[in-house]
Amino acid sequence: MERYSEISAEVAAARGNAAKITEALQRGKLAQAEWEQAHAGWSARLADPILGAQIAAPFEAKYHAALDRLLGAAPDVPPEDFAVMLGEAMMGGLPAMGQSRRMDPLTWSRISYRGRTAAAGEPGRLAVLLAVAGQIAERRLSGAAKAPPTKAFEQDASVAAKAVGKAVLSGLDAFGSALDSVGKSLLTHNVGSAVIVTWSDGKKYPGTVAAIGKAQYQVTMADGSQHWIPETFVKGA
Repeated sequence: MERYSEISAEVAAARGNAAKITEALQRGKLAQAEWEQAHAGWSARLADPILGAQIAAPFEAKYHAALDRLLGAAPDVPPEDFAVMLGEAMMGGLPAMGQSRRMDPLTWSRISYRGRTAAAGEPGRLAVLLAVAGQIAERRLSGAAKAPPTKAFEQDASVAAKAVGKAVLSGLDAFGSALDSVGKSLLTHNVGSAVIVTWSDGKKYPGTVAAIGKAQYQVTMADGSQHWIPETFVKGA
């Protein structure tokens, strides 16, 4: 894990620069094919529901410590601003949030890890952070906030994901996973449940619950698109 986290950090810090990635692999004494095999193996481990739950936290700690050594300390974002970012990501998705803030996936990953780590040690602060993020998502969804173009962020994310698993990259997934025990028991719909979503235009649309988060559901709509919707706007079909 130590070696993989170190090399992953170097590859991520290269931000898609082929020459720098090659140099990182050479320092790690890895051929491209060996790196791709190692990356595929570790990505599968991190994505595994059981094994991933055991190794994700120690891997993230080593990975971000390596990034700090390479790039300096992660951006210090106040808790209130981090809550706003979370709310925007919950409402419109990570690509929309990143694009609107001109933030690349690596920067978000570092901000998210720092914010999650700080909040995790203080349950009261964590609860407030989640409540604020949920309120922001709910207000902006009901206010029909327009999502900006996301192509650039998604292209950057595809590059960054080659260095580290998507769950670790997004940070929001890791944040949600760490909070599975907080609040889910209060939600009334299960994965696979048919629901009706009240959209920002006031109309109601059918969908199916794809995932459950803190005070929100990821709903697959009739056209196949998926959106995180605050529980207030999701009712049983």
